[in-house]
Amino acid sequence: MRDFTILSASEQVAEYLRDGLLRGAWSGEMPGTPQLAAELGIDRKTITAALGQLEEEGLLVAQGMGK
Repeated sequence: MRDFTILSASEQVAEYLRDGLLRGAWSGEMPGTPQLAAELGIDRKTITAALGQLEEEGLLVAQGMGK
């Protein structure tokens, strides 16, 4: 039997955003928290947590509230 990991909602979003970043889906700046939440149909808190994970990994640099 294979091991698998259950991911939280923010971990799933971080994975989605990480993949997009690595594929070059956004050039320059990523959309802000409100826009990402609307596009993905999820709560802003989930986006904020996911972006925090990516900041901790060094993939993103915070630009201010909602950016």
